[in-house]
Order: sequence, then structure tokens, then C-alpha cells
Amino acid sequence: MRLDKQVQEWFTRTPELVEAMFDGLPDVMFYVRDAAGRYLWADQTRIERARLKVRANIVGQTADPLFPVAGSSTAAQHLEVNRTARPIRDSLRRYRTCRGDRFWCLRSKFALLDASGHIVGLAGLSRRSATPERAPSKPQPTRAIPGLHRRRPGSAPHLGYTGFTVLPPFAAWMPGRVTADEREVCLGAFANRLRRLDPTEPLFFHPWSDCDETQRLKPGIAARSGVQWNPHSGQTFEAAAVDHSPRQAVPPRT
Repeated sequence: MRLDKQVQEWFTRTPELVEAMFDGLPDVMFYVRDAAGRYLWADQTRIERARLKVRANIVGQTADPLFPVAGSSTAAQHLEVNRTARPIRDSLRRYRTCRGDRFWCLRSKFALLDASGHIVGLAGLSRRSATPERAPSKPQPTRAIPGLHRRRPGSAPHLGYTGFTVLPPFAAWMPGRVTADEREVCLGAFANRLRRLDPTEPLFFHPWSDCDETQRLKPGIAARSGVQWNPHSGQTFEAAAVDHSPRQAVPPRT
């Protein structure tokens, strides 16, 4: 069903009515962007979640800096609609507000056409599907377990030196080539590991201050990672492994 010309004319003559209608829906966000993805108009809910004071402040801005999302960016979706003219309907996305709150929402996007049929912009509608996940009052450490799917050599140090608190990896030997019963044992062990993440002691990584300009441990610094040793401190590989490698009891095979 399409709006007849008379109804379209009424809306054209009363543009403030459209604003008032969408501003009165706190769980719905409506917006219009140009072909480059810049906001031309947005309702009050979107403005408030962007922590902007007035509607004019959102004009000319793009969505990604204001509302980071999980997955492909908002700009990528916008370009896809511009390229194909096909609408996106009820796409489930998770985005973050500038306060750190996280929301799940259903997004729909529709191409806007000029008199010649060329795409000149996009109209979008977002409906919040759940209550926000409140941001923590203070930053929480991020914990990572390298190798839950496939462990690459050296992945743990890379995670450690980019800010993660790295836990010892979980390893299962060739789970795709064992029997169904053996695979269930592996899955049970993995589930048990996940239930015990909080008390698990993280892996140790030397801070940069322990290393010289060649990224080797300074003399007098004993290696504590279990895979390093420092001969300049009188330490041998065997001693470092015995003193600092974590041990785990391995049940005998039957």
C-alpha cells in the first residue's frame, strides 16, 4: 500500500509532525543520511544516545564514531544499500553508545531516490530489542585463552603484550579424529575449564622494563615464563623450565 498524493502533500506541508511522531518513540531511532553516510536528520532518541545537545550537532557526522557496532561497520551496510538499492530489513546488530552501554537492535535501511531514480541517500530505522547492558563502573581486565580453536605459535605473547591477561591454553589432541566418546570427554574438560576461568592463574610475561634495547632479558633478570632462560643471570634452560613451567597432571591412557 502506497501513500496517495494527498497524504504525501500533507506530510510535506507539516514536516514537524514527522519529527514529533518519531521523537515520541523512545525505543525507536529514525534517521536520514546522504549518499556519503552523513546524517541529514535524526530523531531525539538517537541524538540523546550520541550525547549531543541539539539536532544540529549530528548533521554532517557519520554513524561509526558515534555508535560503534560489532561486526561489519554501519558505513559498510550503507554502501551496500547504495550499491544495490536493496533494503536491509530487521538486521540484528549490537552497538555501543558513547557512555559504554551496549544495545541489541533490529535495523532496517532503505534507499532514497531523486526524481531521476538515482540513489541520493538512505533512511534508516532502529528498534531496540532488549534493555541495555550497562558499562562497568571501572574498566575490567580482559582475559584471553589462546588456542581454543587453533593455536598459532607465539600467540600467547602477542596477546599479552597487546594488553590481554592471558590464561593457559586449553588443548585437545586431534578432536576430529577421535571417537564420539573421547570427544565428549574433551568437551566435558573444556566446559569444566570455562567454569573455572576466574581462579585460573594467568601466564606470566616479562614487562618491557626487564628487557634491553634488543628485547633480550637484562643481566640479573631471571626468566620466569617457563619457555625462556637467561644465561646472563646464570640460569639454564633446564632450571628455568623446572622452576617456572606450569605442571598439570595427565591421566594415564587406558
